[in-house]
Amino acid sequence: MFDLLTPVSDEAPMRQIDSDFYDDYPELRHEGAVKGGLAPWQVRRLTAWIDDNLSSTLRTTSLAALLGLSVSHFTRAFKCTVGVPPRVYVLQRRVKAACAAMLESDEALTRIAHAHGFCDQSHFTRAFQAQMGTGPQVWRRAASR
Repeated sequence: MFDLLTPVSDEAPMRQIDSDFYDDYPELRHEGAVKGGLAPWQVRRLTAWIDDNLSSTLRTTSLAALLGLSVSHFTRAFKCTVGVPPRVYVLQRRVKAACAAMLESDEALTRIAHAHGFCDQSHFTRAFQAQMGTGPQVWRRAASR
């Protein structure tokens, strides 16, 4: 039973999200918001939502709507805060999650690609190679050694 007088704190899950986000973007690790950018609470909400929905289609319009911002304002503020446009950030998160999945299982690359929001293995391979500098199969073999 909940004690109605004791405040419920959900900071622990947010700290994990903050930690993951700032591991990828250490230059943003500070308390205040970036001038012209998103507030820290907006970044936390957005990154958590993106990570929870990597397997689905993530459009800039839906990301902007999540924060109640226009698409143009959101895109400018996101790039100002994170350093890359939302589309690029989502792609980076998908590749990072796919890397973790490749290390954890021997599942086929096609299934991993679909599970992380890529339309097919070819799309996954192009995105992976652009970001990691090598193909996913070569990376998987080298990482498993």
